Amino acid sequence: MARHGSRIRSVSVDRGGATTTAVLDDGSVDVAPNHAVQARSTPLERAVVFVQRALAAARSFDRAERLFWTWTVASFAALLVLLGVLASTGLLSGLADAGAVITT
Repeated sequence: MARHGSRIRSVSVDRGGATTTAVLDDGSVDVAPNHAVQARSTPLERAVVFVQRALAAARSFDRAERLFWTWTVASFAALLVLLGVLASTGLLSGLADAGAVITT
């Protein structure tokens, strides 16, 4: 665009296509790529990038990490089931009553 100098009548910037268009005095049109203009990303595009990075991080767990978290979650679930069984049979309340007697 600089080569046309004062012969430029009007200039428009297409941010989507990243081009600059100039209309010259003689009616001709010059189009040049505009690498200086960065199209701003929309919130949806930023969210897609965020989710893609999160999925990439989740896929990067190695086998040892998966095994650790599988055993941790399974152990916690088993403990909850055991506490549920003890509470439903009444054994858990009996232990609480015994503890109250000891502390008094």
